[in-house]
Amino acid sequence: MLSGGMELQLQWETVQLNGMKVLAAKLSAEAVKQLPENGVRSLLVDGRRQVRARWPNANPEKDFFPVGYATGAWGGWADLGNISQLNLTTPMRTKDAGGGNAIGGGNAQEAFDTYLYGSGGAANMWTPPLWSNNSFSFNDNQDYTHKQYAGLVVQPGTGGRSRMHEWELDDDVWVHTLNDGFWGNWMFRVKGVNAQNGAMDFANPITEHGGGWQDQAGAGWQSHCVWFIEGVKAELDSPGEWFYDKRSATLFFIPEDGPAEPSTMAGRKVVVPRLESVIRLAGSPSAPVQGVTFRGLSMQDTLPTFTNRYTIPGPGDWSIYPSGALYLQGTLQVVVEHCVFSNTGGNALYLSQFNRNTTIFENEFFRLGDSAIASVGYADFTDATEGDFPHFTTVERNHIHDIGIYGKQTSGYFQTLSAHNTIRDNVMYNGPRAAINFNDGLGGGNMVEHNLLFNMVRETNDHGAFNSWDRVPFSTHMGDPGDPQKVKPAWNYIHRNFIINYGSAGLGTTGGVWNLDHDDGSAYYEDAFNFLVYAGTKNYLGDNKRMVGNIIIHPDAGLSITPFCHHECSSWFAGDEWRPNPQKPWGEVWANNTCVMMHAGSSPIRFNNVDQGPLLNTVPSLHTNKYYLNGGEHDYVANQGSNVSLDVLQSHGFEAGSVVLPKPPGVAAIITMGRSVLKMRGS
Repeated sequence: MLSGGMELQLQWETVQLNGMKVLAAKLSAEAVKQLPENGVRSLLVDGRRQVRARWPNANPEKDFFPVGYATGAWGGWADLGNISQLNLTTPMRTKDAGGGNAIGGGNAQEAFDTYLYGSGGAANMWTPPLWSNNSFSFNDNQDYTHKQYAGLVVQPGTGGRSRMHEWELDDDVWVHTLNDGFWGNWMFRVKGVNAQNGAMDFANPITEHGGGWQDQAGAGWQSHCVWFIEGVKAELDSPGEWFYDKRSATLFFIPEDGPAEPSTMAGRKVVVPRLESVIRLAGSPSAPVQGVTFRGLSMQDTLPTFTNRYTIPGPGDWSIYPSGALYLQGTLQVVVEHCVFSNTGGNALYLSQFNRNTTIFENEFFRLGDSAIASVGYADFTDATEGDFPHFTTVERNHIHDIGIYGKQTSGYFQTLSAHNTIRDNVMYNGPRAAINFNDGLGGGNMVEHNLLFNMVRETNDHGAFNSWDRVPFSTHMGDPGDPQKVKPAWNYIHRNFIINYGSAGLGTTGGVWNLDHDDGSAYYEDAFNFLVYAGTKNYLGDNKRMVGNIIIHPDAGLSITPFCHHECSSWFAGDEWRPNPQKPWGEVWANNTCVMMHAGSSPIRFNNVDQGPLLNTVPSLHTNKYYLNGGEHDYVANQGSNVSLDVLQSHGFEAGSVVLPKPPGVAAIITMGRSVLKMRGS
C-alpha cells in the first residue's frame, strides 16, 4: 500500500463544543511539522473519508444537490483586470467571403474559426497565466473581462443567516458553489462575513489565493447561487464531522458509529493526507522513462488539490489541477495494472504531456476527489506537431466509480490534446459529470468501445455520459494523412457501448440530457451499434458525424426535466443560419438506427429551424431508420422552429427506407435487441 497520508497516534478525550459532546485530541509537535501548509485538509478513519465541519450538513460521498446546499445571491464582481486577447484565425475554419461574423454568416464548420488566447488580468489566476475562451468570437482583437464573483449574500430566512455571527474564520474556510450553468463548480476562499447583512466576501484569486480557478466557464448570467461552506468550527455538529484548530493543534471529531467517548476510537486508524502524489515519473520526449510496470499496488489517501491553482489545458470547458496520485510525464510503454486507487483528494492517474503506449489495465478507481484518469498534452497555440502529448494509450477493463467528491467538472476518463487512444471494456458509474470526456479534437483516431456507463451527470447539467468538444483544429502529424494542412483529424469510433442516462431524478436542475453529447464543433465521429437507454444523441454544429445502427430506448421517459432537456432519439442543432451553402460536404449521417419512444406524442428526431425551403442545408443524410412511435406516423415531427413531417422529408429524398411502427417492443424484446447490438455472449 502506498499512502499519501500519515497515521496519527492520538489520545482522545470527551469535551463540550457547540453545545454537544465531541472528541478532541492534541497533535504532537512532530506530527504538526509533517502536516501540509494549511494543516489538516482531509481526515480518514479506518479508510473512509470524514466530513469537514460544514453548513448545511451533508456527506458529499452520499448526498447530492439539492441536499447539503443553501441558496444565496451573488455579491458583485472581483476586480481582476482585463485579459489581453489575441485571436488567431485557424486553418480550415476561415469565414466565407462576405459571410461576416461566424454567427449568421459563416457555416457550422466555421462557427469556431478563431483560437482565443489571452494573458494578463484575470488570466493570472491560472498556472501558467494563460486563458483560452470556451466560446466563439464576436469581435476580433479585443480585451476580454473574465467575470469572477467577489462574494455572495446569504438569503434572509435561511439557517445560514442566523448562524453567521458564530462563524470565526481562519485562512482555510472555503465556499463550494455550483456554477451558473450547472456545468461544474467553483470553490472560493472566504476572507470575511457580515452577519448583519449576510454578506460573505471571497479572497482575491490572484493576490490572495482566493480560488475560483476550478472551472474556467465565465460567470455573470445568474443572480442566484447554491452553495455550502466548510472549515467552520461552529458548524461541528453532526456525526462524521471533524475540525482541526491550527492555533491549538487540536483535532475535534464526532464519530458516526458510536458515542463521543474515547473507547469508540480504540483501535481505529486515523490518517491525515499530506501528499498530492505517491509516485511521480518524470522523463522527456528525448529521454523517456521506459518499460516501468506498476502491478498490484494500492495508491490512496492523497491531499485535496482544489485549493491549488489550476491550469487551462485547452479550448474545451475544463480547467484542471495538473497532478495525480500517480503522475506520469515523459514515459514510454508504462503499464499500470491490477492496482487500486482510492480516497484521492484530487486526480488518481495523470498523464502529462509526452506519454506513449501507456497501458492502464484492470484497475479499480473509487472515492476520488476529482477524475480517475486524465490525459493532458501540450500544444504551442494550435501547433501540436512536436507530439508532446499522450498518444496510443490503452484504457481497458477498469472499474471506475464514485468520483468527483470535490470537483464536479470531472470524469472517469478525460483527455485534452491527446490522440489515438483506446478506451475499451470499462465500467464507469456514479459521477457528477461525463464518464468519458474529450476536451478537443486534436489528432482524432480514438476508439471508445464496449464500455458500460451509467449514473453519470448526477450533479451537473447540459451534458452526457460521453461528451466531446472540438472548438479548435490543431496542426499535428497524427491526423488524416491525406490532409496537407495537418489539421484534419482521423476518425473517432464510438462503438457498441451500453449507456444508461441518469436523468435528473425529478430535481429539475441537474442530470444528464443526452447519452452521446457531441457539442461545439465536434467532428469526425462514427457512433455505431451503441445501446442507449433513457436518452439519445446530440450534435451541435461540427461536421462529419455518422450515427449508424444504434438502438435508443425511451429517451422520452421523463428523467431529464432540466432547462436543457431533450427527449428525442437524436437532436441536430445546425439550422440554415449555420449552413448557408448546400454545396458544403458536411458528411452528417443518421442511418439504420432503431428508436423506441415511450409516450404518444413524443417526436423521435429534432432539427434546428427546419422548414421545406433549406432542407438540403439543414438535414443530415437520413435513411433506413426504424421508429417505434405510440402515436404512429403522426408523432414523427422534425421540430424546433417549424414542423416537418416524415412525408415531407421522404418527398425530398430523405428517410428513404425508414419506417414507423406503432406498437413498441416489450421488455423481453428490448433486452434481446440490446444483447444483439452489443454482441453479448449467447445473443
